[in-house]
Amino acid sequence: MRFHPSNKIQLLIQSFNHPNAPIWACFIMPLFFGLVSVYFGQDTNWDLQNYHLYNPYAWLNGRVGFDLAPAQMQTYFNPLLDIPYYEMAMHWPAPLVGFIMGAFHGLAFVLLLAIVRLILLEYKKRESHRISISLALACCISPGFLSELGNTMGDNATALFVLASLLLLLSQWKILGEWSWSCVLVLVLAGLLMGFGTGLKLTNAVYAVALCLSCFAMPFNWPTRLRVAFIFGFGVLLGFTVTAGFWYWDMWQRFGNPLYPQFNSIFKSPLASQIMILDIRWLPKGLGEALLWPFIFSLDPERIGELEAWQIAWPVIYSLFGVWFFVVLRNRYLGKPSASLNGRSRFLLVFIALGYLVWMKLFSIQRYLVPLELLIPLGIWILLHQIFDTATAHKIAVRVLTLSTVVVLLGLNTWEHKSWAKTGFRVTTPELANPEKTTIIFAGGSPMAWMVPFFPKPTAFASVMGTFPESPAYGEALRSMIAQRSGPVYLILEAKSNYRLNAVVKMHDQFTRWGLTKFDGGCEALAWAFKKFNVHAIVQDTYREGLRCELALPLNDNRDIAAENRIMTMAKSTILEVYGLQVEHETCLEYSAFIGDHRMPYQFCRVVKTVKQAE
Repeated sequence: MRFHPSNKIQLLIQSFNHPNAPIWACFIMPLFFGLVSVYFGQDTNWDLQNYHLYNPYAWLNGRVGFDLAPAQMQTYFNPLLDIPYYEMAMHWPAPLVGFIMGAFHGLAFVLLLAIVRLILLEYKKRESHRISISLALACCISPGFLSELGNTMGDNATALFVLASLLLLLSQWKILGEWSWSCVLVLVLAGLLMGFGTGLKLTNAVYAVALCLSCFAMPFNWPTRLRVAFIFGFGVLLGFTVTAGFWYWDMWQRFGNPLYPQFNSIFKSPLASQIMILDIRWLPKGLGEALLWPFIFSLDPERIGELEAWQIAWPVIYSLFGVWFFVVLRNRYLGKPSASLNGRSRFLLVFIALGYLVWMKLFSIQRYLVPLELLIPLGIWILLHQIFDTATAHKIAVRVLTLSTVVVLLGLNTWEHKSWAKTGFRVTTPELANPEKTTIIFAGGSPMAWMVPFFPKPTAFASVMGTFPESPAYGEALRSMIAQRSGPVYLILEAKSNYRLNAVVKMHDQFTRWGLTKFDGGCEALAWAFKKFNVHAIVQDTYREGLRCELALPLNDNRDIAAENRIMTMAKSTILEVYGLQVEHETCLEYSAFIGDHRMPYQFCRVVKTVKQAE
């Protein structure tokens, strides 16, 4: 008997309704997301280069306070979340690390599936296996989650704590109104989970506030709601203390500011300017934009972030909230009954709405939306079932969520990735005669602190003119560091690289391994392909080392890298003059560093005191 493709599809669909399908999905989907992470490649995002590698290294090696803000302002962020990645990256093959990070993030599917199944049970969906698995997968196809899959930015990782807290409350819904030890334990544990996530990444305070306020939408009397919110909030504070208390106490002891250098207008630490450091550039401008914000940032994703993250889910759910509100008011006016909204679904919708409002007011940064984005398809499904009859709602939901998934996948962008190498991070370092007396400076805000772990541990590092809000005392601290160490001072800065030349070299090596550059036919085929597809490479005749031809860069693509490096060094030298330092340009040497297989050369230059400073 032959099976037609349609029969195979039917069998696949039927397998989703197998009693064990949810269990299989919980094992398969995290592994799938791990493989997707490997497909994306080596994570090279700006924050990783700046502080995700440096901060755990500094904390584990007692360098907090030893260096002077080498990772700029972010030097003083809680390092706890980055420790697992740092340990893996330093000891394990890079593709394995990428797979583990992606699979860990993929646990969001497991939590979402459990949440979806709890909601569907209230709608009496007997064939809920197929619907719940599909809906949970649709929840994971969100631009923020996929753009950060497997990387170190932390939003995906801490979203797991937000989802776990929400799941615990929904799963124990029936006892939340009781005054019992079981209820108290559940609320404290749910708060702990939310507090853990908030301590690891402070931006999750948005969801801690939203979930706490959502307790007032529970179907209990007001004293019970207040008690639930208070106990949950106590758990949040306790969890926050566990994952962040040690760090904020350390910052308070060292700098007099637990959030150093942020909010320094309140704490007035002398090393930092007395300003708040609030990034308001992403916020909506005026009431009109605030009211239309989901439509605005969906049409122009760069209004809420550096990465274009295309989606339609936010304007859809925003519109459905409005339609649902209108339907309820109309039915009340006409005296018609509205579709009842059960407790769990109402609680979830209130959490989504409050989380969105708090996010818009505080940040309006797209990547901080990850926990909510993972719930939006479920929110759309609930609202459609409040507005339409079950059959109509199901048909519309399938179409809308399918279209939403297609838009996300077609317009998907991720943060920086490069091709894999066995070792994720490699740095060639210069020989330092006296590392215990040496000071190395980063200047101008380039993210280069990821290289610090590869230098001798006694070497001290500092940054100037970056994102750190320097005060006059900061400059004095740098000069004091240099004087106390009494040794040589160096500047590290990027070195320019002709990426097209690097690409040609890689292509030449690859085609030579395949043997295409060793005979006339292969050389002619390469020349034709380069011309046909406008590749920035040319084929030149050669008869050296058994080759018939070799690849070269077109003349128009040649650059004077040495001149570009000199210009950059002169610009950095101007920055250092503010601190009484100057670069000895003739001492600058280039060294290699790699993230994955991507070469990131840097210059290493001797720095001396200016005549005025020396006097």
